[in-house]
Amino acid sequence: MEIIIMDFYISWSRSDPIFSNYFVNCKVLISPSNTLRSFNLGKWTNQPDKVIIDSSAFYYMFGRSAPPPKEIFKEQVRIIKGHKCLVTLCPFDYPISPGSGNTLNTFSAIEKTLGNAYEFLELYEKEELYNNPQIDSMGVIQGTDKSSIQFCVNELQRMGFKKFGLGSLAALYSPEEILRRVSFAADVAGVDRLHVFGISRLDVISQLKQLNIESIDSTRPTKAAIYNAIFYSNPFRTYGIKGSRNADKYSRILSIPLPCQCPTCKENPEMLLVTEGKKAINARAVHNYYHLVEHLL
Repeated sequence: MEIIIMDFYISWSRSDPIFSNYFVNCKVLISPSNTLRSFNLGKWTNQPDKVIIDSSAFYYMFGRSAPPPKEIFKEQVRIIKGHKCLVTLCPFDYPISPGSGNTLNTFSAIEKTLGNAYEFLELYEKEELYNNPQIDSMGVIQGTDKSSIQFCVNELQRMGFKKFGLGSLAALYSPEEILRRVSFAADVAGVDRLHVFGISRLDVISQLKQLNIESIDSTRPTKAAIYNAIFYSNPFRTYGIKGSRNADKYSRILSIPLPCQCPTCKENPEMLLVTEGKKAINARAVHNYYHLVEHLL
């Protein structure tokens, strides 16, 4: 039986470690809203294996004023300047609020998403990105039930998209609802063409691996590092740091680093236990990334 490895993309922000400096085959998701305007991939000496550039739609979900889709596309093109890796661009989509049970609101978001996807393809063609084998596109799926998700996928397929990403999951707290929507999207788009955006729950990540989903992205390793959580794999488990402010939230507490071959622990394992400062957070993020990827292999 063929073993399928789910691609894991670490969601990256400008204050995070450059994971590709530590991991040759890492994959990164970048949102334009999380970068400086002077940034592009060409500035990284060690580029990731693959990069997804989303549209920052989640950033604009909660009342922030979004620029026109054309401006967002320009930001995406700016970010990929100097790239040597495979990059995938996504149209600007309209996420659906978790509390929105209104069918009219759902289909309004889908219509806007599809309209932006069509405009994105026109801009994509105008920039002649089709001619670059290192650049790809991904249609973004919106919807809350089987009929709305399938409608969105079918329309994106008619436009010519071959890869798809399922959105509006990052703010959901129900694993059952997340997996239900993923199942609907996978039935139409295919598991081998489906990326799932913004998954933070470790149990859901493991279940998506079992479903043979093509890829996911998450901020989990970095967010866990911020909250003084330390991952270890084989078996996968999470530790709090002894003496940290939120240590009581964890069933396991660490006072001495365990044996580990990650880049952080090879250099200075004691950094895992430092609870103040960005340097320590980034060291923990690198460590956590290593162990989450090990868990998913």
